[in-house]
Amino acid sequence: MDQPSPIKDLLYQSLEKFPEKIIHERISNGSKLLIADIFKSSNIDSVSGDRVENYETFAESLMHYLLTNAMIPSQRKVTVGEIEVDIIIPDLRALNEKNSDAIILVFPKTRSEEHTSELQSHSDLVC
Repeated sequence: MDQPSPIKDLLYQSLEKFPEKIIHERISNGSKLLIADIFKSSNIDSVSGDRVENYETFAESLMHYLLTNAMIPSQRKVTVGEIEVDIIIPDLRALNEKNSDAIILVFPKTRSEEHTSELQSHSDLVC
């Protein structure tokens, strides 16, 4: 079971402000305004904790929501070697078979550059 997350709760509260039809229309049209509007309608700064980490968590959750609603295959929270990858498009199998056909999204949750350096050191994963 997922642990309670005030950021995810905030995301879904923000999404409730938009009719589902509008969300689907904007996703299908590739509108960047949807993301901007969702961020503007949320009050991420009201959540306690590290501001940068809160925005990163919100962005990651929003990306997962948008990919799911756009019916784009993706896999979340995958470990590649010793690195936790937040989202792989389309999936880990594609990454392993032909990494040029995969997209890796990592939302570092700390200000440390260690995670980014680890990912870059696995040059076989980065195209």
